[in-house]
Amino acid sequence: VEAFLHHVYRAYPFLDKERILRAAVDVPNDSPEDDAMILYMVMAIGHTSLERSGKAPSAGTAGFTIAYAEILQRCTMEESIYSVQILILLALYSLFDPQGPSTWTIVGIITRQAVSLGLTRPGLLEDGLTPQTVQLRRRLFWSIFVLDRMMAVSVGQSPGLTVEDAMIPLPTITVEEFATPERAEVAAMLQVSRHVIELRQLEARILSTVHLTGGCLPGEKAPFDCSTITAKLRLDIEDWYSQGCLISRPEPDNVRVHDTMGWLNARYYHLLLLLHYPCRFNVRSDVNGIFRVRSLLELVRKFLQYNRVLLSSRQLPLNRITLNRLVPACLVLLHCFASDADLADPIRIETRVCIDILGSF
Repeated sequence: VEAFLHHVYRAYPFLDKERILRAAVDVPNDSPEDDAMILYMVMAIGHTSLERSGKAPSAGTAGFTIAYAEILQRCTMEESIYSVQILILLALYSLFDPQGPSTWTIVGIITRQAVSLGLTRPGLLEDGLTPQTVQLRRRLFWSIFVLDRMMAVSVGQSPGLTVEDAMIPLPTITVEEFATPERAEVAAMLQVSRHVIELRQLEARILSTVHLTGGCLPGEKAPFDCSTITAKLRLDIEDWYSQGCLISRPEPDNVRVHDTMGWLNARYYHLLLLLHYPCRFNVRSDVNGIFRVRSLLELVRKFLQYNRVLLSSRQLPLNRITLNRLVPACLVLLHCFASDADLADPIRIETRVCIDILGSF
């Protein structure tokens, strides 16, 4: 439970932390079944963080058995805030389970339930709710947003949550949280959460502008327009990275990831790789003349380098997202080799790095 709260909860703060901690101490026999299920899923996900960091044995010996079919059936037949919370936990766990169902499909169910429950419309169905409950609903929306955008970018498809995210207030600290001795910790957690939200917003913009719209409508934009768009996105990437440097801090162990420099550097070069990936949009861009094959290879080299750093420090999650991010890097290596045979030696070096990372799976 502590591992979940220390790592995953910082990017997905959609649960009532105090309720989880109370349930972890003792789950009364007459408590709601949802509490027990949420606690079980939290423990299973927390174990994946401990396993990744080398602080727990492999999942095969952990004793966690996730009944995907039963949970999915129950959560689709009984839609509620709890069902959405459970489905998010199920999706997060399935990322680490090679035998599990498609995370993309589970996230699709989550986004539709979010719409039907009014999470995408601030003020709707919030009458009579306490400020703390309203804040939890908004954190739930942004957690769904982060998960949805992350999955969309990893599979190269449009996100399921098409609502204008600017309408929903970002997560903030509640009066109750501010009054506790842990308010500094909560504020730091929410800073990380907001930074992750900004990352997913940026990734989604690049996906939509460069890869989906840009690839489907060849010739619509003039080269100058493409260059301007690329320059603006690059500026936003640099700004996001600078903000990340301000909130990053040394980690005494390797469980927490989202506010470490290793994670920040890996995400930074992934953003640049997404932006300058060889596609129809970038063929029309003047900036493509600068980021030719050798510069593209350098981006891949940096991306793989920082992923290897995360792997060596046991901070690289060996899940479907990481695997999906490595596939475009492999394709860029092939593109560079086909475009410039003189780069065979450095490409061979980066290929071995990629093989080492893939071998960890």
